[in-house]
Amino acid sequence: MRRDLHIDNEAKSFLLHAAGGGAPNAREISRKLQQFLADGRAALMELVQDDSFNVRFVTGELTDQERAEWVGLVEWNLRIPSGTLALAAGFGPDKDEAAHGACCVEVEPGDYRVAVYAYFPGVTPGGLLVSLKPKDKLSISASIRELERTLALLADETTLECVWGDYAGMNDAGNQRYRGVIRNGVWAVDATYPPMHGDVLREAVEFAANLDSGCLNAKDPQEAERFLRLFQKAMPDWAAAVKPRVDGAILRLGMDDPGELWNAARLAFALRYSGTWAAWAWWEEMFPGERPWESL
Repeated sequence: MRRDLHIDNEAKSFLLHAAGGGAPNAREISRKLQQFLADGRAALMELVQDDSFNVRFVTGELTDQERAEWVGLVEWNLRIPSGTLALAAGFGPDKDEAAHGACCVEVEPGDYRVAVYAYFPGVTPGGLLVSLKPKDKLSISASIRELERTLALLADETTLECVWGDYAGMNDAGNQRYRGVIRNGVWAVDATYPPMHGDVLREAVEFAANLDSGCLNAKDPQEAERFLRLFQKAMPDWAAAVKPRVDGAILRLGMDDPGELWNAARLAFALRYSGTWAAWAWWEEMFPGERPWESL
């Protein structure tokens, strides 16, 4: 099967599920969404924005062009005992589900490994999207716990590929891709861009999580001194106001402000990990020709 459809949509997500044969509709599934996601009876995909989009349903192998041009991928175990696969998009309360934002295709009844590929241009599915941005209180460990709870909802053997980094249109700083399979609620990352060793990724996550202590944890007192010199050279007025100081292998700020700690951590992260990520790209775009990390 190879079928192209246009989907009328007013939401930032769509739902894949079995339809017909007494199966629940999208509204009924949404009331117990976590349960349906966990046991493979539904798959939820997020979109970049609320707009209509085009979708192609394919059974069998992709063409060479389709394999070459996709930019995002989410795989999911999906049960379709009725032989009818439904795609339910978002619609307002004044719209009827049967006539708006939903379509169905016929397949052989059974359990499937469904792959959703995203392509440019268009409002393409972004897969699983979890925010790790600090809000009123900087809490990286809380964000990691939120991610863990989300991963626990995914069916075993789900392939998850995520793209994280700065917002598109600013620069390429920190653009990262991670891919792996979910097993017992654990995301086993086995491929990354840029390529890196697992020890580097674990260390970087620990560096971020340690910010919850309200300070920066360096590898040793020498690195803490390098962090301090970087702050004084890159942001002298900021350093004079915030008054960072070295305490052994720890760098403390003179004020309890999560936002200021985040600013300090961004520079420290770039200094330590610029060999792995393009961590200075944002600075070079904002301050062309200035390279405060040199000669520290």
